[in-house]
Amino acid sequence: MIGQFRQMLSSNLTLDAFVSEALQWPNTNWKGFTAEWKYRDVMKMLPKYRNAIDSVLSNTLDPKAHSIAYSYLLGFKSTEKLEDPTSIINFMNQVMHLVKHADPKQISLCPRPFTDALRVYVDFMKRDKNFMPLISTLKRCIDILKGDAKNTNILTFAHCDFMYCCVETYCYHQAFPIVNQDIVQVQGDGCIRSVDNLRYFYYCGLVHIGMKNYKPAMECLTMVCTAPSESLSLIQIDAYKKYILISLIRKQHLVSLPRYTPRILTRYFPKFCNEYLELNSAFDSNANSEVIGHEKLKKIIEKNAETYLADFNYGLVKKVVRSCQKNSVKKLTSVYTKLSVSKVADLCKFENAAEAKDIVLAMIENGDLAASIDADGVVTFYDGSITQSDKEMLDQMQSGIEKTLNLWNGLDRQQLEVKQSKEFVEKSLNLPTHNLEADMQQQFLLQSAMGGMGHFFRGGGGI
Repeated sequence: MIGQFRQMLSSNLTLDAFVSEALQWPNTNWKGFTAEWKYRDVMKMLPKYRNAIDSVLSNTLDPKAHSIAYSYLLGFKSTEKLEDPTSIINFMNQVMHLVKHADPKQISLCPRPFTDALRVYVDFMKRDKNFMPLISTLKRCIDILKGDAKNTNILTFAHCDFMYCCVETYCYHQAFPIVNQDIVQVQGDGCIRSVDNLRYFYYCGLVHIGMKNYKPAMECLTMVCTAPSESLSLIQIDAYKKYILISLIRKQHLVSLPRYTPRILTRYFPKFCNEYLELNSAFDSNANSEVIGHEKLKKIIEKNAETYLADFNYGLVKKVVRSCQKNSVKKLTSVYTKLSVSKVADLCKFENAAEAKDIVLAMIENGDLAASIDADGVVTFYDGSITQSDKEMLDQMQSGIEKTLNLWNGLDRQQLEVKQSKEFVEKSLNLPTHNLEADMQQQFLLQSAMGGMGHFFRGGGGI
């Protein structure tokens, strides 16, 4: 309480006092340091001492022993205009020095200053297109910001640009296993902005697309397209375009977005994604239709080719063509039980029987079609679909149970933290939150005054 009173008076808020307390602070109670020296208060104090900050960082504070104090000063420097090449290089070196030696347990107690400094560092690196060095740096930063290696369900700022760098360098393998971790919590205190959340799941979707993992790709793009929004984002528009293409590739039809999708998004998506929605019309749902859709799809692609190329989605569009071919083969299963390969090529309008055979064999191998081809080239369709083996099903169930338990434990831990928080206790006891701290400070002043005059009331003085 003495520390809070001192901050209220702003008499001892100096750089010397800040550094002195950081050097003497016990290593087991850095949470108390963040409570006594709040980041926003230190930010208001530091402009008077901007010329002395570099000296403190270089000669006084140890980034490993005093990670929080070190990050406070770097967080302030990130708000300054860094235009001189010397000052930029100096700042970059200081950030890297902290990244290499930072104590994750300290940084996770107050991640905002570290995040502020990291944002500026990443912007400089991206400006110079130094993506490869950023991958290893941001991977280390993810561990620092999480604090605990077991805490895999929290989203930090480092996650966002880490995925971005993996996509830009086509190093999709570097994104694993982080890209497969379930996110149930975002880092608070202003560390994560709404655009960071959109960017993370968007680039996760691109990583899965690059690895041809279309199911998790759709899940990530769904997170982008259903994020609470009051206005339409370009990220969401581009994500919905890719969502349409992946849906056609994987399901051979457009899977509707969930009902909780914001109304403004469902209203404007068709307007900005019309060229992609036209592709869905080629996948005729009528199983007995004579028009399989391949020719119609070809005309749509020719008409909108410039749009697909400008959006860098032409590669996915070509995969949609392949998916349309699979769709045309699937339609035959509701009408025929046996067909020759040449007849399949004729009905589906393939170029020749060899192409038809390759497509059917690929579908059988991937589990997309329950059928067989004999030596005479006759395709036999079977009822039902390809089922998983017992081992695959048990592994999938085990994985699902483990994820559910981890999610439950994480939510239970967060609920406990909320119940133990000062704000929750005040509301539960109907305490006046806005006057509580002021009352404590007044009580401290009264006790101090009474302590100074105690001898008078005990007979130490009188008239």
